[in-house]
Amino acid sequence: MKTIQERYKEELNRFKNGIIEMTKVAFHENGGVNPVMYALVIKEDKLIISVLQGLWELFNTQSEKHKAVEIMKQFNAEMKPISIAFVSEGWAKVLSEDEMSKMFDEYGNYLDPSMRPSASEDKIEVIMVHFETHDQSAVNYIKINRDVYPVALEDFESRDWTAKEESVVDGLFSDLLQENYSEMTQWLEKELNQKHNQN
Repeated sequence: MKTIQERYKEELNRFKNGIIEMTKVAFHENGGVNPVMYALVIKEDKLIISVLQGLWELFNTQSEKHKAVEIMKQFNAEMKPISIAFVSEGWAKVLSEDEMSKMFDEYGNYLDPSMRPSASEDKIEVIMVHFETHDQSAVNYIKINRDVYPVALEDFESRDWTAKEESVVDGLFSDLLQENYSEMTQWLEKELNQKHNQN
């Protein structure tokens, strides 16, 4: 019989893989993806995914992006998710961890606007899919290749679940989920006991 920790990790990976595949499908169907946040929550003893849409309207200026972060944190406080995924198109640049640590201030703002990947000559257009629990994060970057027709998506880089304090994922849209909504372990324990009693 699987332990609660094994089932917890399994459910997080199922959520992660499902969101990545759903994002790729949405990109091909719509020609792109707007910023969106997904939340894995327990409702009526079932795992469901809640969605926060409409964020794209707040992505015109840096101050609007800060408002979007506050809305996402408020959404998390209301929904009490076990895990979240934030999806957005953007620009990426390959950097060392040392270079990356010098890019942002303590609030997730670029220290120098010329450091933005969008301002770089060697930028790469990507879909960023950032995942969080209260204490872990993971990220997948999917490269958008517009040099071919139809436009192709290529897995570019990914970082599996790591402790947030060890994560190299940084910036304004990181650390959005800070509370530990521990209902997941209770739900898994109940589910495992039901399955065990059925056998």
